[in-house]
Amino acid sequence: MAGIVAWAPALGPAVLQAVLSFYSPVLGLCFFAAALPFDYIMMNKAPITVFSGEALVTGLVLGLGFRFIVKRPRLERSAAHIMLWLVPLAAAAALSAIYAGDRWAVLKQFLRWAQLWLVFAAVVQSVRDQRAGGRLAASYFIIAVALSILGLAEVLAGPDSWLNSGIPVLHENPLVMRAHGPFHPNAFAPYLAIALLFWANWRHDWAQAVPAPLVWLGAVLAVVALVLTQSRTGWIAAVAAFAVWGLLRFRRPVRSFILPAMAAVVAIVVVALMVPSLRGRVLSLAQPWKAPSFQFRMEAFKAGLRVWEEHPLTGIGAGNYAKKFEEIKGSLKPWVVGAMRSHAHNFYLQTGIETGVIGLVVWMAALVWLAALFWRGRRVNQAAAVLGMGVLALFVVGNSFELMVVHSRGVMFALGWGAAAGMLGSGRKPRSVKPRGRSGTRK
Repeated sequence: MAGIVAWAPALGPAVLQAVLSFYSPVLGLCFFAAALPFDYIMMNKAPITVFSGEALVTGLVLGLGFRFIVKRPRLERSAAHIMLWLVPLAAAAALSAIYAGDRWAVLKQFLRWAQLWLVFAAVVQSVRDQRAGGRLAASYFIIAVALSILGLAEVLAGPDSWLNSGIPVLHENPLVMRAHGPFHPNAFAPYLAIALLFWANWRHDWAQAVPAPLVWLGAVLAVVALVLTQSRTGWIAAVAAFAVWGLLRFRRPVRSFILPAMAAVVAIVVVALMVPSLRGRVLSLAQPWKAPSFQFRMEAFKAGLRVWEEHPLTGIGAGNYAKKFEEIKGSLKPWVVGAMRSHAHNFYLQTGIETGVIGLVVWMAALVWLAALFWRGRRVNQAAAVLGMGVLALFVVGNSFELMVVHSRGVMFALGWGAAAGMLGSGRKPRSVKPRGRSGTRK
């Protein structure tokens, strides 16, 4: 009985997610997208730690899997191809266990990877057209706007407010409050960037359901919150994502995108320079090598490469970075230790350290396959394809100086990829919602 009670907090959200996903896959995905940011520990009994996001992923997969068994829908080819990537990822994880100090951590790390690809496949299987994708994106965007308002409140309240009590980010600088929502600021930034990519793709459709000024106001709030995260990696990744999106989306990008985008960036930078707490962050981008965060990342990369040399082919074991860090921290500079404790601040380096050349090659091949999927998809649905390319650019650039696949929140990228690939897999052209006349009938 005590065991059932201990598992109850994790089982509740999983059951709810499973029921919604079985009843209506799109409804289940909308609930999943809305609940995703609130990823907290629901059960902590060694060696098992269950986060709410992991419970939701489990419910989503079980609900859709049971629906597939009962109703036998056609399996989308793209969804099948996505799930096949779990095979080489599992092989890379298994090989990394050869020298792993903690083989349980290897299994947990593979399950984190599996969450990303299973959610990706689930979205592709369930989102078949522009309308379904718009509903999923709207659920994500609405919560992102609400959290943007929370982020603004966090910054305005200041570090001494009860609203920010016990926030880990204050350990880095107790005098400056960064917008973080339920995330760390460096994770909040890409979350908001994906919301803005959704807005860019579906804003016209949403404007048929709610007044267009409200849709634009939501985007402005998300941009302001993104700036207030003070995440320089997030800023650069977001700019890269929208650069890819805009250059591929418009036939005449100079007039339709580049000039307006440059004007917007200049305006944001000018305003940011007027805010004392932001001025230093913005100016540091001119000479990044002088910034302490850049310097400790360079030290982290050097230390990481030395660890990788121990087992270059298969790595030290997936998920074993933290354990290995405890062994080598004595050889590191004191001011680097705190920043390196949890991860290597680079997804590719950490993947190489943990799974060696084999694991890194598998991941790079998967990302190249994704890029090819979206590139070819421009002939089918250009808007969906460039959305996928934008989210992929955010992932590739953002993970160069951060680890954005943390716990279950990394599946936010899967939602973006899936919404795009789902419409490509259907082979249908995008279908916008036609405006209603005054009588309420379709024109």
